[in-house]
Amino acid sequence: MLDDPIAPDPNQSYGWLNPEGSFFGCGPYQHNALAAWIGTPATELERQGWCWIGVPTFKLPDGWACSRDLTPEQQRVLARKGLLTFPIEQPPMIINSRPTRGTNV
Repeated sequence: MLDDPIAPDPNQSYGWLNPEGSFFGCGPYQHNALAAWIGTPATELERQGWCWIGVPTFKLPDGWACSRDLTPEQQRVLARKGLLTFPIEQPPMIINSRPTRGTNV
């Protein structure tokens, strides 16, 4: 059964986020209907790198999922929405575990 298409609602917190950073809002559990409006099945949107933003669950505590690495544009939108819990764009902190000369470690 196909979902009847629904137009995006920018006032919603849930929806799809394309790789360019454009947000397409929908109500909870309306992602397939919104994908129908976009003209692409939800599984194909995921393959194309679109992020799913929805109700946080045990498996997705942050409330979003993306099958590819986030683009910088997607990172910015997720950060603005308060859904990114760490800065992905910054390189990881490297901790030197070897003592340097002159230390008593």
